[in-house]
Amino acid sequence: MSTARDEVWKLWSLPALPALHGAIAASAQQAASAVDAAAELSPQLRQEFTAAILFRLAEAKLFAGDPMAAEEVLQAIGSATPNESPWRYAAGVRACRVAMRRGQHELAQSALITAAQNMPTHQALAALTADMVGSDAHAWRCAVLELGIAIAEFEIQQTEPDRAALDALRALQTMPTLDAGRDQLFTIRQLLTAAAFTDGDANAASVALRANIKFAHAEHSPADEIEARLALIGVLVEQGGAVNLAEAARHAQQARDAALAIADARPELHMAALVAQAAVLERTGRRAGALDRCVEVATHAATQGNIHQYVAAVGMMAEMYTRSGDIASAFRTLAESNHALSEATGSSTVQLFRPFMQRLQEQAGIERLRKVTADVAAANELFAIT
Repeated sequence: MSTARDEVWKLWSLPALPALHGAIAASAQQAASAVDAAAELSPQLRQEFTAAILFRLAEAKLFAGDPMAAEEVLQAIGSATPNESPWRYAAGVRACRVAMRRGQHELAQSALITAAQNMPTHQALAALTADMVGSDAHAWRCAVLELGIAIAEFEIQQTEPDRAALDALRALQTMPTLDAGRDQLFTIRQLLTAAAFTDGDANAASVALRANIKFAHAEHSPADEIEARLALIGVLVEQGGAVNLAEAARHAQQARDAALAIADARPELHMAALVAQAAVLERTGRRAGALDRCVEVATHAATQGNIHQYVAAVGMMAEMYTRSGDIASAFRTLAESNHALSEATGSSTVQLFRPFMQRLQEQAGIERLRKVTADVAAANELFAIT
């Protein structure tokens, strides 16, 4: 019995971080094997352990962006537990989050209302102080947190979110009895960040993101740490000011270094970190460095055959030139990149660059752009003669 209990405890000791979904799923498999092999377990304890394992596995599937697999796991909890089981209730609430990811918002709303009405409040709130993994109290603890998260996820997607739902989530995250890892505080802070963005509350967003950076770093999850840093960079750059931009620059360098270390596994994070650093460098007046980062992204995209990323990097460079008043360089960047990409692909790529060229025309004015075009054409003609 101790082996089975130990494996279930190990599973629930893993931090609830999106990038660790593979480790959570693997641990769930080990725990399930231990429970299956533990012949001495009572039917009730076997049922509770199995439900606890499946509930954590469903979380891993959600982190992995596989709502269909998560739904199948949650259905397995329903099949393995009686109607009065708190794990069944918790699984039903998590199924609402799955429904939202599948675009079934009306179904999720109806189910959440029913779940909230049927929550045994006193028993559930008392369970927030429980610490016995796999027990009914643990299940109710999960259910309370899951309900708060699910309602907040739903409300954040509404045009006019219910402030009470978000306030309840803020209250949940401050409870001293919660464990930062298994109690989904990372997810809660992500939602509070999204709510802060909606409210235009940069300070609240920054506080939540810094806490997630610290947590992900402590738990050795570089991908989650990088994503949190990138989000914080966006907030700090938007706020502006010497102090905020200095902090943004530090986070940009740290994100770039961390992303480079895992570039083989997560190349998209490396590219995102370069783009974020380019934005910070431009905002602090270091345009040459910013352009260099864009060139890195464009070069990598060209090597990988990622046309859309290549065009986006070129467009970012053109925007930088335009903001500095160098319309000729902006035009050259777009025109020459369009020609190079067309040559490489053997087909027209005008439509890919058209939005950037139209934006350049809007910012520079049609007459000025025509003059720049003529000047560039004349320069090219002169170059051909020489």
